[in-house]
Amino acid sequence: METHGEFIPLDLHSTYFLRLPIGRLTESFRDNRFASRKNFDGVPLSDDYVVAQNLVDTVFTLGNTNTNRQSLFEQVLVPITEIWNSTTLNALPRSFDEALIANREDIGMTHQPNATRPLEWLEVNGKCIDNIVPGRSTIDGAGHGAFASRDLPNGTVITGTPLHHIPFQDEFTPMYRVVTRRQKQFLDKRQIAGQQLILNYCFGHPHTTLLLCPYGFGVNYINHNRSKANVRIRWAQNGFTSHDESWLLKSPSEMLAETGAHLALDYVATRDIKEDEELFLDYGEDWEKAWYEHVKDWQSTKFWSDTYRNGRDWDSELKELTVRTILEASTDPYPTNIQTRCHSILDEDAWTNFTWSVFEYGYPCEILERAKGDAGSYMYTVKLTTEPHNQYDTEFESSETLVVNNVPRDAIRFFDIPSTSDIHLRDAFRYSIGLPDELMQEAWKNQQDKAL
Repeated sequence: METHGEFIPLDLHSTYFLRLPIGRLTESFRDNRFASRKNFDGVPLSDDYVVAQNLVDTVFTLGNTNTNRQSLFEQVLVPITEIWNSTTLNALPRSFDEALIANREDIGMTHQPNATRPLEWLEVNGKCIDNIVPGRSTIDGAGHGAFASRDLPNGTVITGTPLHHIPFQDEFTPMYRVVTRRQKQFLDKRQIAGQQLILNYCFGHPHTTLLLCPYGFGVNYINHNRSKANVRIRWAQNGFTSHDESWLLKSPSEMLAETGAHLALDYVATRDIKEDEELFLDYGEDWEKAWYEHVKDWQSTKFWSDTYRNGRDWDSELKELTVRTILEASTDPYPTNIQTRCHSILDEDAWTNFTWSVFEYGYPCEILERAKGDAGSYMYTVKLTTEPHNQYDTEFESSETLVVNNVPRDAIRFFDIPSTSDIHLRDAFRYSIGLPDELMQEAWKNQQDKAL
């Protein structure tokens, strides 16, 4: 959806978990994410924890006393973990004391010892992470919004979120023009083409270069509404949700070399909120002024933006219709931002069904021919070009062009051509959420009244 150049590409997919062992939550995308990235080499996957648990249990079965078990553990398992970088071995406990915990409770407790707390402790200190559900905003043209999943009394901590810190905004958020010199392309940092989309989701202040970007579940769906604001933010309690109060005294320069989350926010209800009621923050006077000026002056820089339809729209509206061949598309073309892509399983020798998961992007393909099959539905002959799925994918050292016959319609989908969606409009709205003055710290002040 595009609203005067503010395009927020958030899907309303549910978050779910594959398994909930004591002390560890394994997210549905975790294994795919780590397995496909070389810089996560050695990170244990779900099955590795199961094997590691079995190894620990075997040691405790073979040893009839804790002395014997400790000897087996330290003389067999520990030396192996020091020699090999194996995902399974990296899931093993690092000491016999940890092995005792793994055998008595669960191996996850050795990796996240504080992940399981007594109910009494949770009632005092815990925060629900399911108070927010996404949905279509009640604000016309705003796209998605955040809604209360249950009644939330005034003062309820709706959720908490750690914060990514960006000490110097100008070194991170600008997007630069690409120039060609001597047949090579370069980013010309003298020519700023726009700002990164992430800016719209981060908290900033005119007196600092620091940006604080929340990544807790649901918080980025909370829209601005000054008159209906029913949520406020405050600093989390020290030691909770990764919040470290000492960071309130650090300058942006001192944060530069630090990684990980060290600051966190709580989102608090400012009045009684009913179930299914939309949640709103006040983004601040500066943000609202910038938005209305943007709306007043808005003129799209792309000729197709007024009639823009993304790939998902085309899929949902045209999934029952035939896909145009190259010849047909030459006289009746698809929009300039749309491309057809075929399921990546087509590059294999045998295939039966086509599951388009969130990780499946397919390969660029062209429709050569279309003909009705024996069952009466159309089958396609396609020419597809293989390509890496991401920068860590080494399956294809170079692209291959394949012609595949008898491809069903559900193996073909529409996607946006890279860099053509509304988030790439040159003059799209980009402005950080205002960090309230009462949360702004003296140590962070390193500029005077700079526009956000």
